[in-house]
Amino acid sequence: MKIVEVFDGENWEKVTGDNNLQIRKNATEIITSVDTCCVRLKYKGSGASLFIVLGNEESEILADYQVDPSSELGKMIERIEEEFCEQWE
Repeated sequence: MKIVEVFDGENWEKVTGDNNLQIRKNATEIITSVDTCCVRLKYKGSGASLFIVLGNEESEILADYQVDPSSELGKMIERIEEEFCEQWE
């Protein structure tokens, strides 16, 4: 799964880096610099959009997402969201 860009409320910021860890670090810096943002992901030809609200309860940080639920990426995001929510309940 690759983070492509983050909308910080004003601009879509392309996320770059030399490796996946650097890309995630750079995306995290953008995400945590604002209260709400949208993150675009790509994986094996599928795309997804995540709406993140840092002011929400821990189990509701991922406030919403858009993805084809039948795609591999959709199934992956659903599984991650369920596991994330379960750890806070």
